[in-house]
Amino acid sequence: MEGKLWYLKQFSLFSGFSDQQLHELGLFLEERQVRRMQIVFDPEDQDKVFFIKRGMVEVYNLTEEGKKVTLETLGPGSFFAAVGFGQRGSQFLEATEDTLLCVTTKDRLYEMIAHQPTLARRVVEGLLSQLFEAREQITIMATGSVRDRLIHLLGQLVQKYGVGTGKRVRIGNRFTHEELAHMIGASRETVTKMLSLLAREGVIAREGKNLLVSPSKLQPRV
Repeated sequence: MEGKLWYLKQFSLFSGFSDQQLHELGLFLEERQVRRMQIVFDPEDQDKVFFIKRGMVEVYNLTEEGKKVTLETLGPGSFFAAVGFGQRGSQFLEATEDTLLCVTTKDRLYEMIAHQPTLARRVVEGLLSQLFEAREQITIMATGSVRDRLIHLLGQLVQKYGVGTGKRVRIGNRFTHEELAHMIGASRETVTKMLSLLAREGVIAREGKNLLVSPSKLQPRV
């Protein structure tokens, strides 16, 4: 249980909670190890809530043609619940690396909230944030050029995974060109060409396998 308490303390959702409160919450949660590329959640399974303790998952939809469109990525300290809360959705959740999760049901989450009223506001804020990100992603996908979509995505990755401050920020998680392509609805080849263009413009740079981003240059073209 001590290991579980340590992980729960890393969630902003549970910040300020005492060890006793976290212990009570831990009784509602089941640990699950998932492997890279394993589907964690699909539209048929709307009853689960996931807390990411270690690793990374991606939330995505499939188009009518079966093309994957990534809506967001979630790392340690994040949680995911189907936005419909009981209504059938269309989102999938897939591990992009070996991942450790805590899983509970929505009914048990309601029990957790009943025991910890502070949690209710934080869960609502988290769900609203997910809705906002999904709407923002849909808007930029529908109206933005590939360059604008990639610039927007790099800004999101800097906010979520940026390491360091100053003129250049290192994105702390490594994403393949294929994964970036899924996130903006483009081909891998197009993303590779656009990254080369952004490198020539000084927007990004490579440091080994790491990507360095200049936040001040993340501006869409007018």
